[in-house]
Amino acid sequence: MFSSLFVFGLVAAFAGPGRTCRTREFTTREGRCCPMCHEGLGLSVQQNCTATTDTVCGVLEGYFCKSLSDDGTGCSLADKHRHCPPGQSVKEAGTSRSDTECEDCQPGHFSEDGVNCTAWTVCSESQTKIREGSSMFDVVCEDETTTSVSSFTFISSFFNSTFWSSD
Repeated sequence: MFSSLFVFGLVAAFAGPGRTCRTREFTTREGRCCPMCHEGLGLSVQQNCTATTDTVCGVLEGYFCKSLSDDGTGCSLADKHRHCPPGQSVKEAGTSRSDTECEDCQPGHFSEDGVNCTAWTVCSESQTKIREGSSMFDVVCEDETTTSVSSFTFISSFFNSTFWSSD
């Protein structure tokens, strides 16, 4: 008996004038409950609520629809597009209906920003490789003359401070 009164009370509460709208709905001047499109959740109004149709929500730039509305005409839940991490690149850019797809950089390529993979630098004959490349960083080359000068400077400073110090 209690359950039937409870159900009747719910039906009466949502069927009559002056009803209370559910969460994520607003009341129009006519007293109709319409869904809200929350910009903070990546949604925007695609079509305003009317006496015969609900609000239709679309997605903001940089977001994709994770869940369509009950009638399939709009979006009810959106999420930000994924940013690919370093060492990967964008395989497929995100759209309003799909998230960004990422893929690993091929061997011999790197991506510091997670957007595009770039081939490693090839050191010239007059350069020495001072750091190997990885999927996240490029090869680092240094001119041999710079290496020689740096080595000479280091050795020269060492000898000057060790053997020619005036104590």
